[in-house]
Amino acid sequence: MPISGGTSAPAFADAQTGYFGFGAGIVVRTADAGASWTPISSGSGNTILDMDRFANGDLIAVGEAGQVLTRGAGSITWRIRGTLGAASLVSVQVVGPQAVLTVDQTGIVHRSADAGATWVTAAIAPAGLNSAAALHFNGLNEGWVIGQGFGGAALFHTIDGGNAWTAVPDFQGSYVAVDFAGASGWAAAAFGAINRTVDAGASWSEVPLPGNGLSIADMDFWDSSVGYAVGGGG
Repeated sequence: MPISGGTSAPAFADAQTGYFGFGAGIVVRTADAGASWTPISSGSGNTILDMDRFANGDLIAVGEAGQVLTRGAGSITWRIRGTLGAASLVSVQVVGPQAVLTVDQTGIVHRSADAGATWVTAAIAPAGLNSAAALHFNGLNEGWVIGQGFGGAALFHTIDGGNAWTAVPDFQGSYVAVDFAGASGWAAAAFGAINRTVDAGASWSEVPLPGNGLSIADMDFWDSSVGYAVGGGG
């Protein structure tokens, strides 16, 4: 069946089997590499907002009301692993065989070294961040959170797992995604602008995009040269 209106980007456990969130309590599954999709229950009444894949094929999902779910490789059943506070979890990233991080809408980062069984919660959210949209970490300690910020900054860097933050100057407004490949990094704004760094975030410059009236919802880079952005307006 054709599917539109998902609430998370898809995550694939293998070349054929993938899932994405689709409203309260629903995930959509494909077993044929996306040729067809079937709605199934997640076992939760909350909406899934993001997913990621562990190297062994296990999946982890996060969403409304701080809920965390996991799905073992080869299983179609999702397991509710508990909640991480009341705020919705908006982004999740696997950074190692069992290492994973998630950020809630207030900007608080949660870290797990055991595939989501237990979590360590950072002490503070980035000061001046109105709401978080995405994160990108290079391990359990060093990384970035991006989102909405109008009075200070919208992009922030940490080297201690989110217990202290450094604001990146000249980033204000609504940003939706951040990604890195080595020292190269990209920060995407909802209004269609992408900023790039080639020195691990020490400096940033805007990258022109083709066309006009574009909006960006998400992006992902394979390496320092090849990446994709999705959104609206063409």
